[in-house]
Amino acid sequence: MRRSAAYILVVDDDRDTCSNLKEIFTDFGHRVDTAPNATEAIKLVKQNPYGVALIDVKLPDGDGTSVLQALRRSNPQARALLIAGHRGKLHRQIQQALAEGADAVCYKPFEVGEL
Repeated sequence: MRRSAAYILVVDDDRDTCSNLKEIFTDFGHRVDTAPNATEAIKLVKQNPYGVALIDVKLPDGDGTSVLQALRRSNPQARALLIAGHRGKLHRQIQQALAEGADAVCYKPFEVGEL
């Protein structure tokens, strides 16, 4: 049985990561938006009913926690997956985001199946 399509937001300052994930998820039939920073992501979260968000922990204008908080205010049932490039350096931010309701963390490079 096929799952219904999700409305996904990918937040990452790496344009290649955004482009690749958008292509992969679109191929699976999902609707996908991307944002390169927290400011744009928060704006999109306020305007759209995302069911899933993949949020980079480290963004050029802050960290992913602010995006997570906006997502939770907009849609408390949305699934939030943190994307992190470094296990050790971002430990505090990751623990804070998990405590604030992030569902999981995935470290780069990751397999699509992990997501």
